[in-house]
This record gives sequence, structure tokens and C-alpha cells, in this order.
Amino acid sequence: PVESTDQALLLTDKATVIRTGIDAIRIAGRNTQGVMILRVGEGEKVVSVALTPEAAEGDAGDASEDHPDA
Repeated sequence: PVESTDQALLLTDKATVIRTGIDAIRIAGRNTQGVMILRVGEGEKVVSVALTPEAAEGDAGDASEDHPDA
């Protein structure tokens, strides 16, 4: 299931990447044409969508904290 704290990542074939919170996407009723999340250019297509859970406290820190050689 999708949680309101999750985030969606969208990737296009032209290497455009966006990340947006699920709570920023409005809920549409059955008799609608959907919700626009990303407007792509002519000939551009969304090739991948991924859901990511919200980072737990401490997970969003600098990578060098966990890996001093980074």
C-alpha cells in the first residue's frame, strides 16, 4: 500500500527525473481523466515510476558519516 509519507520518482527517456511527495498528488474521482504529475516534452515518455518510503530519522544524513572514505 502507498502511504501519504511516501514519495514518487518519475524518470523519462530524456533523463528528466522528478521526486514528489504522494501527499502532493490530489485524489481524483472515478469520472476524471487522471492527475498530471509531470508534463513531458514532445516525443518524451515516462519510462519508470518508483515509490520510495519516507527516510527514517538519521537516514537522510551525509553519506560520509556512514562511509568515511566516501
